[in-house]
Amino acid sequence: MRKLGKSTDSTILKKVIECPGVTVSGIAEALNWSNGRVDGSVNRLASKGKVEVKHLLQRGMLVKRVYPENHLAKPQNIVDVPEEMISKNLWKESAFVYALSRSTIGIAPEENKEWAASALLREHADIWKEQDRVVITLPERLSNFYQLQNSDKSLATIGNVAMITVETILPVRLPSIHPEEMKFLPSFYRLEVERERLETVSTHGFFVYTRDKASVEIGNTSCSPYLRMKERVQEIVTVTNADPGPLRKPITIPVVPT
Repeated sequence: MRKLGKSTDSTILKKVIECPGVTVSGIAEALNWSNGRVDGSVNRLASKGKVEVKHLLQRGMLVKRVYPENHLAKPQNIVDVPEEMISKNLWKESAFVYALSRSTIGIAPEENKEWAASALLREHADIWKEQDRVVITLPERLSNFYQLQNSDKSLATIGNVAMITVETILPVRLPSIHPEEMKFLPSFYRLEVERERLETVSTHGFFVYTRDKASVEIGNTSCSPYLRMKERVQEIVTVTNADPGPLRKPITIPVVPT
């Protein structure tokens, strides 16, 4: 059993090094193993300091992402576009970047008049070319608008333009041994923050201000509101189950700023 466990741990560690940030369920699917086997191995590796574990609230599910020890994450404002997805020769020293919706960024090598007419924001972005890809640095104003530090990005291309879909994630403070919950959590959440520490709010929901608090209820599949604080705090938001259903039990999750 000990020999089998070492073999399992070695295979899991190799997969994590290949794909930093892979989820427990992602590893299980790739290896055709059970989630329990993978999760047990991740817990052993975490206890030995060989991997780091982060829990995130994403699409209403609690996701457990695994990183190699001392992993340095790529800045969230960097977008890599593989050469096979675009015609690299058309991309020069800068690109046109458009905030097309609250969850979609459009990037083009030259001005796109259709996007420009309806974009929420328009910016220029610096680019450089590597051997097999185009690397785009999204401007700070756009990164702040989409709160990329608390987001996942997925890339698609249409012709010679790139489309980035931004999905909000909420870091959750939990022990590394806490398993993934691959089921939908309560269908609504209430985000709450001390009003005196709040600087700005961007949200599709309706924010309610009381004497000392600001709160909003959102669905777990909608774009979460983001908050800009007047000062750095250890816990900036509390997420609470707001579903009135009789079978739901209230939960409170402290959200840790990145």
